[in-house]
Amino acid sequence: MSKSLLMIGLGLALAATAVVAADSSRSALHGHRPAVLSQLPVKGHLATATNMNLSIGLPLRNQAALTSLLQQIYDPASPNYHKFLTPQQFADQFGPTEKDYQAVITFARQNGLKVMGTHSNRLLVDVSGKSSDVEQAFQVSLNTYRHPTEKRDFFAPDREPSVPSNLAIQDISGL
Repeated sequence: MSKSLLMIGLGLALAATAVVAADSSRSALHGHRPAVLSQLPVKGHLATATNMNLSIGLPLRNQAALTSLLQQIYDPASPNYHKFLTPQQFADQFGPTEKDYQAVITFARQNGLKVMGTHSNRLLVDVSGKSSDVEQAFQVSLNTYRHPTEKRDFFAPDREPSVPSNLAIQDISGL
């Protein structure tokens, strides 16, 4: 085998390793691709300039403590019975951290999405942008399909969206 063929082979192997490494640095978000798509042919691709409005949802923190607190709040025998939290107390104890929230905002902006709204409990970031930016940010292709029972078309991602694995995102509403 010639030296140049060996170098090409090594280069391809390294490139394949880089692709695997890049994929492993992202986490898929499940539940965004309707199951019916496996039975429908792709009609087309959503126009790249289509404006989209999305809500990016972040996960709650301290789930076990929240479940325990909810049980106590509704248990007449508990000292915490009917001692409800203020929205700020809830955000401080169970909402995403400010650092996680800012990371999602930065991710959206870096991917060409405009932040349209933020929320004091840090659970949602409302964004807007072109479908091409949404596709790039979440590594999906937005295709159009004919609805199976209604006389209309709809769009959906070709695969589950993914985000950098260090980013605390639970859901994307509007995909």
